[in-house]
Order: sequence, then structure tokens, then C-alpha cells
Amino acid sequence: MADYSFKYQDHDANLSSIYTADELKVLLDSMPKEARDFINGLVGIFNSITDGSSGADNIAMTAVSGLSGATVQAIVESLKTALDEAVLGAIADGSLTTAKYANGSVTAAKCAADVATQAELDTEASSRSSADTTLQGNIDNLAGAGRTTETVKGNADAISAHQADYTDYKIGITYGVVW
Repeated sequence: MADYSFKYQDHDANLSSIYTADELKVLLDSMPKEARDFINGLVGIFNSITDGSSGADNIAMTAVSGLSGATVQAIVESLKTALDEAVLGAIADGSLTTAKYANGSVTAAKCAADVATQAELDTEASSRSSADTTLQGNIDNLAGAGRTTETVKGNADAISAHQADYTDYKIGITYGVVW
């Protein structure tokens, strides 16, 4: 912020001998107004989303290892680039340490441990087939012996028809009482 247009310290202690009361009021009121205008200007800058002059473009930031930029905006953009590269499978320079690729850290045995053998796949397929057969048998046995053609809908229709028979003869059963 630039200096205030009126600075009390640059004047004699007895301002009333230099300025009228109205002039003095205007001068003393100017400092908070100038401060308010400056702060409102900052709010406008920080709220800006214009590329190249956004709020994040105007806030300095200390360096972050592995990222480039000196403002919040530049470092966020560098971070997004690094994330995009990681998603696409690119490995950033310097991100693999010696321990991660040293002799013995990546072996055929470790890689093979993550892959099922054909025998394991065949066993799994057989187990699933057996489970499917058992499940189908249990479903088939739900109706019970001699009732393989009954369905839930068929039973519901039969109950509705049976209730209609009672209605035709004005016979009903309510709470265990015949009327």
C-alpha cells in the first residue's frame, strides 16, 4: 500500500492552528477511507478468476520439492500436471528410489505370486460349477415332493379364487369367527 495522502506525523502537533475544523475532519477521515479502498482492492484481486491474474496468481508460495512455480496457481498447475502424468502411467523423474528398483526388489517370483496358475483357475471354475449345480438343486426342491408345478403366483391366484367362493355364499371368516 502506498503512503496515506495525509500523514499526521508529518505535521506539527497543533493541527488546529493550520487547518479549520472541517478541513481537519476531512484529512483525518481520509486515512481509514484509503485503507478501506486498499483492502477492497485486495479482495477484488483475490476473488479474481481471470487466468494469469487470479487470486492464486497473486499469492506467493514457497517452493515445493518436485513441483515448479512460485505462486499458489503455478504450484497447483504443476501438481495437476504431475497427477495427470501419474494417471496416464508416466513416472515423474526422481520418484523411484534405489530401494524400489534395486536388485532383488522386483523379481519374477514376486510378479508370479500375483498371477493365478491354470490349475488354480481350473479349480475355481470347478468349484463355481459345483456351487451352481447345488444352488439349482436347492431351488428345484423348494416346492417339495409332488409340487413341482406350483408357483407363488399360482398359489396367490388359488387363494383369491377360494376367497371369492366364500363371498358368493356370503360366508366369511373374521378373527376366527364365522358369520
